[in-house]
Amino acid sequence: MPEGTPDSTVVAVKRVNELDFYSLGLYDLARKLGVNATRLLWLIQRDRMQEDADFFKVIRIGKSTHKR
Repeated sequence: MPEGTPDSTVVAVKRVNELDFYSLGLYDLARKLGVNATRLLWLIQRDRMQEDADFFKVIRIGKSTHKR
């Protein structure tokens, strides 16, 4: 089916590079939003954003882990 066909359904979505999708760490995101990291972390924990895969992912590269 061509893209945009009425009544069609998405079967799968593939993310090629997770570091591009989950590109912001805590300090990067705080700087973009214009708030300090402590206040942003409080909001993230209050709203349980780390429990939602659309908002948070731990990416492992070798022995290093990156929370994004």
